[in-house]
Amino acid sequence: MSIFSVHILSKENHKTYDEVYDSFLANGYERVKGAKTALSNKGSALIEGEDAIYRSSPTIYAIPDRTSAYNSPNDPVKIILNAIGANKWITPGDWITWEFDVPEDGLYNISLRAKQSASRGLFSTRTVYIDGEVPFAEAENAKFIYSSDFNIVTLGKEKEPFYFYFTKGKHQITLEATLGDYGAQIARVQNVIDELNDIYRRIIAKTGVSPD
Repeated sequence: MSIFSVHILSKENHKTYDEVYDSFLANGYERVKGAKTALSNKGSALIEGEDAIYRSSPTIYAIPDRTSAYNSPNDPVKIILNAIGANKWITPGDWITWEFDVPEDGLYNISLRAKQSASRGLFSTRTVYIDGEVPFAEAENAKFIYSSDFNIVTLGKEKEPFYFYFTKGKHQITLEATLGDYGAQIARVQNVIDELNDIYRRIIAKTGVSPD
């Protein structure tokens, strides 16, 4: 691979969810009946997690999970691929994309059946893209708290789910692993490490690595 050009652009500032939702209302968009939790044939669409169409890394692949009888698909005897991600999907920048059909134009909620059991007592963060775009600022910081069991996580605020506008037809949703709120703290720690490394290099430049 050769790099033939580099472009520096300003960071894109996304509108807040409240601003975007107000624009939905101004345009006359309505909530779809029956779309209270996720995009089924009656106002919603069920997407199997293991049926991702794109992944950023070959190490992110469908896996079998037998920790819950509610996992779909499941079998009492056979080992079936019925999940995706887990410890394979923890590196910031890694993403997974799914495609789905929307039955009619309107506003929908998005819910995910997820389990974050990798970081005890902490949360993991994903950036949500709809058709390749971040729909609003809050979508950059979707949190999944620690749990040893699967939970239904509806994207939204603490007491209010987010509504996403979809037109009838095919759409894509992408979830990208990100540091989220931990990013600033990790950057501070990294700066301290860089300073210590710089001090160490200046010392050994005068003393050598094995001073007498």
